Amino acid sequence: MKDALALGVTDQEGANKMWAEVDKEVTDKAPMAAMFTPKHVDFVSKRLGNFQFNAQFYWMVSQSWVQ
Repeated sequence: MKDALALGVTDQEGANKMWAEVDKEVTDKAPMAAMFTPKHVDFVSKRLGNFQFNAQFYWMVSQSWVQ
């Protein structure tokens, strides 16, 4: 990887080939591959108001209120 980084300064094509080899080696040695995307499930009370979910910040606590 260090060689590919160094080569990228002078020879981008050669560096791309080295990165492809690095990618193949890492992928071939991977113990598993993700086959699904985990989902978030939130259980809320009837007393919770203005529940908002954001993909980046998840539950937006500052926007909610509780009776």
